[in-house]
Amino acid sequence: MVSTLESISLASRADSTATSYHNAFSRWAKFAKRCGFQVFPANLSHASLCLTSLIEGAIHSQKTKQCVESACYSIQWMHTLAGLPSPTQHPFIKNIVESSRRLLGKPPIKKEPVTTSILCSLVELLKHSGSLKDI
Repeated sequence: MVSTLESISLASRADSTATSYHNAFSRWAKFAKRCGFQVFPANLSHASLCLTSLIEGAIHSQKTKQCVESACYSIQWMHTLAGLPSPTQHPFIKNIVESSRRLLGKPPIKKEPVTTSILCSLVELLKHSGSLKDI
């Protein structure tokens, strides 16, 4: 019965999401143990130090904001599964995650618009094709 309850709880997310959260939480646990912190339940200041460390590492290694978001969501998910309040809901942690989006986010690369001259060139190039299958 306990194993059934565990599998039902884990099914609250897609398998790939649960695996991702589990892996991210394992990285949190490794960080916490290395620093001598309590792994679970996570402490607000310890979780904020972990996220800050991830941001610093991501800046130096050109990683994306995803590593910070994944760590935050994994800590939140584990606390939710245990029925405990998560430190990730604190405004301080939310500000850290928002900062990571600004610091690690990349601006969108906008495409050049299709001009009428490009369309005319394309029509001219393809006007002798019998059908779309020939292209």
